[in-house]
Amino acid sequence: MEKFEHDYLISGGKVYILFDNVNSKIKQRKYIDPDYKLNRKKKSTAFIKSLNLLQYLLTNYKNNYIVVYRTAYEADDLIKPILLNIPIKESVLLISEDQDWARLIDYQKRVVHWFAKNTVFDSKIYKDIYKYMPTENSITMYKTIRGDYSDNIPVGLPHIKDSALLKLIQDYN
Repeated sequence: MEKFEHDYLISGGKVYILFDNVNSKIKQRKYIDPDYKLNRKKKSTAFIKSLNLLQYLLTNYKNNYIVVYRTAYEADDLIKPILLNIPIKESVLLISEDQDWARLIDYQKRVVHWFAKNTVFDSKIYKDIYKYMPTENSITMYKTIRGDYSDNIPVGLPHIKDSALLKLIQDYN
């Protein structure tokens, strides 16, 4: 975290650290899809307690650290409300390997970038690499067809060509 602060945080900047609720909306999602996160290993009680300790330590570690955790929410559910409370002129760097976070690049005309795969993505870099603009719908379509390990989404169409996938994303958003 200190490396990210050194490399990206301006003097006086804030660090928001978002935590998933281990159970979040899992009952709702399992009702819709019984296979939701089926292959995920259940976290041990010791692991969950260590997260609680980590939250406490980070809350008291530095004055500019803001730890955010809400019952029944995953971390990515908390991003939009936080962004809406940060002045538009301030830049934000979202750090997560979860591609869902990319949908918030330049959210509501804010300067929002996404850091993943050792790359800082803005909308141009994202489009150069993925060949489409990151929106909630385009990322959902992409993951539905290409799959996503972190969200336990199996590959939907294993042999579809990139050009066909991009056409689907463009045509059907």
